[in-house]
Amino acid sequence: MLVEKNYRIVTSAGAMTLEQNHNFIFILTPERLLYTLIKYQNLLIDYVFIDEAHKISEKDSRSTFYYKVVDMLLQKHNNPKIFFASPNIPNPQIFLKILSNENNKNSFSSNYSPVCQLKYLLDYSTNTHCVYNDKTSKFIQVNNPNTFIGLLKQQFDNKISTIVYVNLKDKALNMAKDFANIVDFEPSEELKEFSKEISSF
Repeated sequence: MLVEKNYRIVTSAGAMTLEQNHNFIFILTPERLLYTLIKYQNLLIDYVFIDEAHKISEKDSRSTFYYKVVDMLLQKHNNPKIFFASPNIPNPQIFLKILSNENNKNSFSSNYSPVCQLKYLLDYSTNTHCVYNDKTSKFIQVNNPNTFIGLLKQQFDNKISTIVYVNLKDKALNMAKDFANIVDFEPSEELKEFSKEISSF
């Protein structure tokens, strides 16, 4: 459908497709958007969606890129519509103060989260685990698979994607070894090549 409507997706300021006659959807960091606006000054942008807008107010060098980009966009004569999206912000209207144009400033907040998370509490001292219910704000005891690795294996056997964060390098390495010892898994050639690249790096 994008091709039919002559759209191209651009993820860098140096994309060769920008030299051609297309409609564009840009997916850029603030820095890359700034470089694009500087390089292509006649580029007309109709809509801008700034995700994780709370980062605009962070005290680091990146926040200045946000302000500069918004300022450059507001100077364009086609007056692009700018949308700020940010999670867990009780006063989303605060972002609208960045805009100098007073027209059509609306804000909307919602308690609904588009992200689904399963949160587990793992107690190593009692070797038990619970799952957290966001609706009731309570923990529910679930069947004990004996170890955390056992829980991971359940997820793996049911083909459920799982991200595990371990805060110590040695602990992460040992957990990965323990997990590898209990699962029946033959890596693809692609994964083997990827593994070699990581090792050499």
